[in-house]
Amino acid sequence: MAILRDDRNPEREYIEVSLNKEKLPSFSIVGEFKELSESNLLMYRHFEARGKATAYTFSYDKVKDILEGIRTESVNNAIITYKLTYVKLDPKAGPKTINY
Repeated sequence: MAILRDDRNPEREYIEVSLNKEKLPSFSIVGEFKELSESNLLMYRHFEARGKATAYTFSYDKVKDILEGIRTESVNNAIITYKLTYVKLDPKAGPKTINY
């Protein structure tokens, strides 16, 4: 998965793209993130087959560059909790190197 900024759509800030070309014919958008005003929270919609979508609430830890999302649902008197965790791999924040 890759999470990319989406400046072309005012309804979302980021998109989630699947990088699995074996099961999908192209790099398909499988989710979208929208930041909640002035906080570290994001709303995430994950697109599923047949037009269904599920929603997660994510928090972003800027120090660790980690997104953590939670979704709960009730099924037959049981509560099921789903958790997604994304770790930022690139680009990492750090000291800038200037080559002369």
